[in-house]
Amino acid sequence: MSSSAWTPGSRPAASSVPAIKHPRWQHIYFGLAAFNLLTVCASLYLSHRLMVIYAESVRVNHEWSRRLPAAEPENNLVVSAIAFVARFTNRRSFIIPPNLF
Repeated sequence: MSSSAWTPGSRPAASSVPAIKHPRWQHIYFGLAAFNLLTVCASLYLSHRLMVIYAESVRVNHEWSRRLPAAEPENNLVVSAIAFVARFTNRRSFIIPPNLF
């Protein structure tokens, strides 16, 4: 048995162990897998944001639908006042002042 042969309990020489070289396709594969994970995470984030915006929109819509019947008499009064002023000033259109409501 020669001295360069590997024997149990001894370590092989560093020069006799070939370096492991990863093929190029593995780098491409891991890059695509990372891109896939990034896309899924971005999709989940955007879906969550969309649901938050939708829930807020439903809440605001519910609030306005609750307020609308209570504001009906004031709206009728404003429309009547605008029609009255438009009739006596001979104007077909009337600009509503922004601080009226």
